[in-house]
Amino acid sequence: ARRSLESAGASSSAKPAAQLVAAAKAPAQPSPGWHVDIQRVATRLQALDYTDQSFKAPLQLQLKNVNLNTAVRATLPAGGPAQIQANDLQLQLGALQLDSARQPLARWSSLQLGPTQISLPGAGAPRIQAGALNVDGLHAQVDLRKDGLNWARAFQSAPSAGSPTRPPGTASTAARKPVSTPDVHLKSVSLRNVSAQLDDSAAPASIRLDVIQGQASAQNLSLDLRKPVAVQVRFALKQGGQFSARGQIAPQPLAGHLQVQLQQLALVPFGSLLQPYVRLLLTSGAASAEGTVRLRATQGAVPQVDYQGSAQVDNLALVEPDSRTPFLGWRKLAASGMRVDSAPLSVAITDLQAVEPYGRIVLNPDRTLNVQAILLTRKPATPAPPAPVVVSKTGPAESPLPLALRIDRTAIEDADVDFTDQSIKPDFRVRMQKLSGVINGLSDAPDSSAQIALDGQVNDYGQAKVHGHLQPFRATNNTDVTLDFRNLDMASISPYSGKFAGRTIESGRLNAKLEYKIQNAQMQGDNKFTITRLKLGPHVDSPGAVNLPLDLAIAVLENSDGVIGIDLPVHGDLNNPKFSYGGIIWQAIVNVLTKIVTAPFRALGALFGGSGGQPPQDVHFAPGSAVLAPPEREKLQQIAEALLKRPRLQLQAPPTLNAALDTAALQHTTIRRQVLNKLGVAVPPDANPGPLDLGNARTRNAINALYLDQHPTSALDALKQSLPKDDKQEHPLLHAMLVQLAKSVVIPQAALNALAQARAKAVVTALTSGPKALPAARVQIGAAIKAAEPTQNGVVLQLGLATEAAAPAAALAPGPAPAPALAPQGK
Repeated sequence: ARRSLESAGASSSAKPAAQLVAAAKAPAQPSPGWHVDIQRVATRLQALDYTDQSFKAPLQLQLKNVNLNTAVRATLPAGGPAQIQANDLQLQLGALQLDSARQPLARWSSLQLGPTQISLPGAGAPRIQAGALNVDGLHAQVDLRKDGLNWARAFQSAPSAGSPTRPPGTASTAARKPVSTPDVHLKSVSLRNVSAQLDDSAAPASIRLDVIQGQASAQNLSLDLRKPVAVQVRFALKQGGQFSARGQIAPQPLAGHLQVQLQQLALVPFGSLLQPYVRLLLTSGAASAEGTVRLRATQGAVPQVDYQGSAQVDNLALVEPDSRTPFLGWRKLAASGMRVDSAPLSVAITDLQAVEPYGRIVLNPDRTLNVQAILLTRKPATPAPPAPVVVSKTGPAESPLPLALRIDRTAIEDADVDFTDQSIKPDFRVRMQKLSGVINGLSDAPDSSAQIALDGQVNDYGQAKVHGHLQPFRATNNTDVTLDFRNLDMASISPYSGKFAGRTIESGRLNAKLEYKIQNAQMQGDNKFTITRLKLGPHVDSPGAVNLPLDLAIAVLENSDGVIGIDLPVHGDLNNPKFSYGGIIWQAIVNVLTKIVTAPFRALGALFGGSGGQPPQDVHFAPGSAVLAPPEREKLQQIAEALLKRPRLQLQAPPTLNAALDTAALQHTTIRRQVLNKLGVAVPPDANPGPLDLGNARTRNAINALYLDQHPTSALDALKQSLPKDDKQEHPLLHAMLVQLAKSVVIPQAALNALAQARAKAVVTALTSGPKALPAARVQIGAAIKAAEPTQNGVVLQLGLATEAAAPAAALAPGPAPAPALAPQGK
């Protein structure tokens, strides 16, 4: 220590007294003060145990091997505050253990602080220029429970008796003095070999993560929280996954940017987060991401966050908890060109790729979907007010999604969808696999429309194509989608045919083109079905099945190539609470089949156009005749041509007569033949005698003789008297005589039956002969029937249609006809 002194002392020689007095009265010079330099200060502590009782739970700290080296210079000016400066300060700490209530919080292996300068200027703010701070082997224990975080609980102050609780180290407002903000600069902070155990027991199921191989560093730190700090972080998880980030962060207000990378983060440890929402188990999955996270300061405490980059989830598998049956998953779901914003919440993706996604849908025996059992409904603690519905000025309500979504292109590769219907027995199952294609323009914007083009496989050898456009979040507003199915195995839908139609399906192939347009919740559908080689199986006892002769309907619809073509337009109002797509389709099918089986000839009429507006199955005969007129022969040729295209159909020509018309016609024919016999003209029994020439005197004499042979002269006189005076008919008496003669003729039933049989055989002959003849085995003479109501064209014979199994062949050889039936058959 040095001190220099100056005095006004006298010299050794004598001086005048006045000079001595003046010298004694002169003021002394101010003292320059003291300078103290300590070249080296070294502190060694082998161990330090510290317990702080000011917290609610005692905080214990154990520290080993404290080494401090520095050089100190102190300046003590006269009359002023002391100035102290520590130069080249170096600090080394050994192992540290921090506990709260004997529960571990943190520990490290060692800490080193590089050369540091500390300046305490006295009246000014302290200044610290710290070197590099290195911490090695840091381990933290983080435990989140329902009562909070263990670190927050550890630093809760203990309540003091008789005074308000105040955080430790704080003074009352009255005693607080303004303190200058120190100027602190830290060259760098480096954390090496960081690890942590994170336990979350507040979740429905405990979550544990083990952080390993952690490294973190920051450069050029200060107490100016607005200044950006360069940071780097990387660590791995013992459960699987690695994370790294580098960039700049300004602490207050929180802002900056980070380049982040996440590699194969195992998702299974987070599976319990699903439990409040779905009844599913997450058995596998790994997430990856790479991009830039930007933090932007806002007026509030929470910054605006956005992410730009890519994200990917691999090998996701969700299974049902009881059966461990797969429910949903994929091999890869990758998004590129991704942007996520927090305010407002939005997601935009340039390209989304889904590789081998799969899903399983089950209709349970009670007709509920497995999705309903998987989703868990959460009842709010208090009733929430209804959310306002924002309606645009030009269209429907705003997006139902909680975020704005846009995906420019979605590529699907080898999707697999499995559907099972357990509400019918046996169970129905269809699997759509290898479904690939693209969906472009997926968005929640009201005026957007997603374009779809997908192609896949159904079961083993079927094909499915989907193309068109729709708004997936407003599908009832604007949808135009075509579904094209080819080569589907009809046997797979046998459970449905058994339930609704009462018949199983043994074999057959189905092509279906389904076109649906929806505008403002009004659906218009155009369904075209093509079925090849359909073969029905045995009957099924189903209470809800329609009672229709399906064999006949199929025989009418199926052409010579074994192909059935059906056009099935449907429409419906989706706003109707009773709307059911399946119900509409089934009702349309029932209507088509009903029309076919009740009027099969009308269904066939499209093949040959009918005849003059008459029912195509009606064949007309003149009363008392079995001769086919040329128009009727043409009609039968057209029917034969149509049936050649329907090889499973058989035709029935029932012997038909009209008792009144045919009897009267035969009676008149008999009388004309008798008159001709009187004239000496012999007419064969099966020949038509033709009309009588009443202008011929010999004919008139023959009629008169024939009448008097059967009636007395008085009867003839009475007949003359009964004729009207104004009868303008030529030869009215002769006509009256012929009528009375005809009424007296008795036509035996055998003759009527023979006529009916002859008509049936004439139809059979016309159908089985000619250039477009039907095989004889496909035309039978059915049971005799009473003719339909007569028309101006005469007696009507109605043809019947049946299938081979339903119509056993009748003998075509001549023989007695069966008794006429009382009602028409065979429609």
